[in-house]
Amino acid sequence: TNENMFDTLPKTSDKTFLTNTNSKQDSAKLGYDANHNLTTINGRKIITTSTTGVGSKSVVLYIWDDDQLDSDVVSLSLNGKWILEKYELQLTKKAIRLTIDPLKPNYLILYAISQGTKGPNTAGISIDDGFTEKKLTLKGDIHTSEAVKLLLK
Repeated sequence: TNENMFDTLPKTSDKTFLTNTNSKQDSAKLGYDANHNLTTINGRKIITTSTTGVGSKSVVLYIWDDDQLDSDVVSLSLNGKWILEKYELQLTKKAIRLTIDPLKPNYLILYAISQGTKGPNTAGISIDDGFTEKKLTLKGDIHTSEAVKLLLK
């Protein structure tokens, strides 16, 4: 895990808060089709599973192992920027503060690094915009990455 990318904020009993502070982070290579739809990340197929509206540019994303704790390791990308790298999913929620671009669709992509003892990786994701918290599940393996499209309402 690249811990230098984050400032750790105070912990609660079930959540660790992180905020992205490094503007020099590595970017993922995104691929698009002729209609400008997102199709790949680092050569891996992307399946956009849903579109979710958020009520604020500033959101808190929570991620955890939503299936069986089996040493799944994932990275998360928002619009091609790594916001979490090589993180082993836990039952405890990890929180990351994000800023949503109000001028375009924002793609949150789960990228599997290691499937642990049982594939595919299954991550619980919830997005709290200060008004509502929306829960969803993203899966990934070595061939595909699931994504959710976030739009500012």
